[in-house]
Amino acid sequence: MASGADANGDAVLDAGEIASTTYLCNGGARRGRCHRSDRSHRSHWSHWLPRAGRPGLTWVDVGAGAVTARANTGYLADSASLVTVTLPTTLAVGDVVRVSGIGGCGWTVAQQAGQTIATAGIPTTAIGANWTSQSATHGWTSIAASSDGTKLVAAEEGGQLYTSTDGGATWTPRDTNRNWHALASSWDGSRLVAVVYGGQVYTSTDAGATWTANDSKPRLAKRRLLGRRHGAGRGRAGRTALHLHGRRLHLAARDSNRDWHNVTSSADGARLAAAEWNGQIYTSTDSGASWTPRDTTRRWTALASSADGTKLVAAENNGQVYVSLDSGRQLAGAGLDVSTGRPSPRRRTGSG
Repeated sequence: MASGADANGDAVLDAGEIASTTYLCNGGARRGRCHRSDRSHRSHWSHWLPRAGRPGLTWVDVGAGAVTARANTGYLADSASLVTVTLPTTLAVGDVVRVSGIGGCGWTVAQQAGQTIATAGIPTTAIGANWTSQSATHGWTSIAASSDGTKLVAAEEGGQLYTSTDGGATWTPRDTNRNWHALASSWDGSRLVAVVYGGQVYTSTDAGATWTANDSKPRLAKRRLLGRRHGAGRGRAGRTALHLHGRRLHLAARDSNRDWHNVTSSADGARLAAAEWNGQIYTSTDSGASWTPRDTTRRWTALASSADGTKLVAAENNGQVYVSLDSGRQLAGAGLDVSTGRPSPRRRTGSG
């Protein structure tokens, strides 16, 4: 804290007016670290030497990945991906390890072999014990939230999308009436994706204020067609047909309307996956600008994604649960046949 007389009376304590500076710190009995901010609100770390005998923790910024904790140390999970903090191998009675999430994807605590974490003192019974109605009555089909729960988006079947920036206290209608079926949100609620049953995939980059329809039809690569083109005509189901040396090549119309059933998103909103009922799973690595079909035709009903979007899980109606460890390029049966409830042989399918 800086203090001094405001000599020029401009209500700002200029550098030349600072008479003394005090640092409010939290550190161990030896040398620790102090977190402070300057007038531009940029964060700085500085080492400090606390008074003898003053208790506290040393805080460490964890930018990504995992870290093995030390006793009497705090960790700031400051990452766009999940941070794993593993407990120390040995701890004494009274030792403390603290974790605070300041990044986008939260944190988890892991134990060493033989260790357990007691949660008896955590008031979990209060979570979800009370519910408050926050909207009018609609035919809601899906809802998604930012990681802090303040930004929400809800879908009404045959109606509009609705967004909230205050945890559901107030709602704003968005886009137009469609058969909205599923929603997903990035961690901060800025990037949203919604699917329409019998329609298209829609994305938003401004927390739902505006929406863009995305063409899920894979783009045809430009290829040199060798040989003489004999003509063109209309094939089945309104498809265009090119006759090349007596062969008919069918090109499907660029139509993205599908029976979309579910959608999921990575924490940053860049990696998306959408499931078509009685169709394929489509993945995108550019927030929905382009899509790639995966696996094969199934009655997909549900999808979920890891924070980084590399791990996906999908469920097939009256079939199996499938997992992917490579952003959907290959799916493998997860060992449970939901039609029988019995374990099933693990099989792998791919789409290149």
